[in-house]
Amino acid sequence: MNSKTRSIREGTIGAIAEGTGRPSRQDIFDVLRNRRRQCIIEYLQQNEGDGPFELGELVEYVTALEADAAPRESTPVERKRVYNALRQTHLPKLDDAGMITYDPETNRIGLETAARDAQRYLQYTPGSAIPWHTCYLGVSVAAAVVIGAHWFEISPLGGGSGGTIAGVVLAAFVVVAIIHAVDTLTNSIRLDGRCEPSKR
Repeated sequence: MNSKTRSIREGTIGAIAEGTGRPSRQDIFDVLRNRRRQCIIEYLQQNEGDGPFELGELVEYVTALEADAAPRESTPVERKRVYNALRQTHLPKLDDAGMITYDPETNRIGLETAARDAQRYLQYTPGSAIPWHTCYLGVSVAAAVVIGAHWFEISPLGGGSGGTIAGVVLAAFVVVAIIHAVDTLTNSIRLDGRCEPSKR
């Protein structure tokens, strides 16, 4: 797809962040919320050295994944259904977002840099607005202040035994880590290992 055509289509869905020439974080999440598109990107990343790719191999891969069968065991009806969905919806959407290049005339697909960058965005969603680096930094600073006060016997922060101080500091980090883990699990759209066809 030429740059002019892509520009027109991108203007419809807002795939390219203003002034950057790259997909915005929100657009990446919007695109990769779909399981088929996640698996397409993962397949292209895993086989990047073999590109450009043919539509047929993606159809075979996704069909086998969804049918939980070996790639050659899927039926023509299943392959046709996946072929239509990929060609009409999923590949154009990924192309719009700048994550792949897709030529509908030749049915050839290439991987773009934006897709290589997308993996880190699968670890959290924009719905999670908690600045975790700031939280950990704040707990670290508070721990340093308490430990310093204890070391120099400054009241009231310096009160208590060394074991008590250590326990409080450890508990603070554990609580923050647990909240962080829950937030990540709640908001993530990470790949869950299901993008693998059966080995049968």
